[in-house]
Amino acid sequence: MSLAHLGRFDEAVQAFQRSLELRPDMIGARQNLDMALASLERMDEAIEHYRAAVAAQPTNGVLHYNLGLALASNNRLDDAIVHLRLAVKYNPDAATHSGLGYALVIKGQVPQGITHLRQSLQLKPYPLTHDRLGQALMRLGQVDQAITQFRQTLKLDPDFAPAQQHLDQAMKMRP
Repeated sequence: MSLAHLGRFDEAVQAFQRSLELRPDMIGARQNLDMALASLERMDEAIEHYRAAVAAQPTNGVLHYNLGLALASNNRLDDAIVHLRLAVKYNPDAATHSGLGYALVIKGQVPQGITHLRQSLQLKPYPLTHDRLGQALMRLGQVDQAITQFRQTLKLDPDFAPAQQHLDQAMKMRP
């Protein structure tokens, strides 16, 4: 088991950095370094490393996805959306559509975000994506549809506390 899997992220960062000093072309070590830095909430460093990884493999959807998430968590939504769109282009899976959809919703592009959230759910029904879709629908005033999404979230994961809070909020908004 790796140091990162054991939650020893500081040590993992050092090990991955040493690996990259010896072999700068090791994309796997770079990806793992990026994830360890993100786990330590050292987002500026993680973004720098993600950018280097994307430059080395510009058609790798997973790298664009990771960079997009790091940028979004650093409130750099315009850049995040660019990379999340590339993630969907190169790796159109449920996670990439969900990430892009949520970033678009946060940016205020709610209808476009809903489209990607729905595409994500067609590929795989994640509780988080149902919750995100419910939040987006609430922004559009579609409370009954939002309630359906929050209930679906809780059906898939009864312990998903934010969905219960969102459901309670939506129920209060009902006429």
